[in-house]
Amino acid sequence: MSVAGAYLEELAGRLGAGLQGAWPPDRVLALGERGVLRGGIFEPLPGEIEREALEAAESRVSLAELGLSERLFFTSTGAVNVLAAVGKAGADGLREVDVSLHFSRRGAVFFWAKGLWADRLDRRSGQRSSGRESERRGGSEPAPAHVDALVHVEALTVAIARGDAGCVKLSGRAQVEGGAPCGIDYVALRVVRAEGARVFQAHAATPLLCIALERSCR
Repeated sequence: MSVAGAYLEELAGRLGAGLQGAWPPDRVLALGERGVLRGGIFEPLPGEIEREALEAAESRVSLAELGLSERLFFTSTGAVNVLAAVGKAGADGLREVDVSLHFSRRGAVFFWAKGLWADRLDRRSGQRSSGRESERRGGSEPAPAHVDALVHVEALTVAIARGDAGCVKLSGRAQVEGGAPCGIDYVALRVVRAEGARVFQAHAATPLLCIALERSCR
C-alpha cells in the first residue's frame, strides 16, 4: 500500500462524521473547493470553487459534534514506539527535548494535531453523503466533488513509515506537559533525521475534511 493509502486508511478507521484525511496532510484547502475524488484522494482543481458554496453561509461546528477534541494524538496500534527524553526546565519554562519515533510496520502512522476547529457550509438543502462513502457505492472512476466541511488545526505533525522499519528523530526546546509525549509541541521540534519514513510538519494546515460528490454524479 502507498504512503498516501496507508495514511487515509488509518484516519478513516479513527474519524467519524464522514471525515477523511487530506493528502498531503499539510495541504490547505478551502470550503467549496472543487476537484475530483480519485482512489480516496481528493485532487483539487486550482481556483475552482463550487457555485453553491459562494451562496452558502459558513458555520462553525462543535468538535464534540464530530467526536473530536482540541488535541488529537494517535499512533498505529502496536507499530509506533514513541520515546522521549526530557531535560530540566529553563527559566522560560521550556525544556530540552529529544523524541524518537520508531516504526515496525509499513504504513504505520504517527499523528499529532492541536488547536482544532471546524467549519462547514450551511445549506438549506441538508447534509450530503461523504465522498468516501459515495465512491464505495459508485465504483472507482474519478468523480467531480467539492469540500463540504473542514477541520483546521493550529499545528500538525505526521510521520508515516515507507517500509517495514523506520525512525524519526526530533530535537529542540519545547513546552512539556507532565513529561508525557502527547504534551510535547511536536511542530516546534526540529527533525534531526528521518529514516524510512515521510514527515509532515505544518501550522494552520487542514488535515481533515468532508468531501461531497457533485450533484451530477449522485
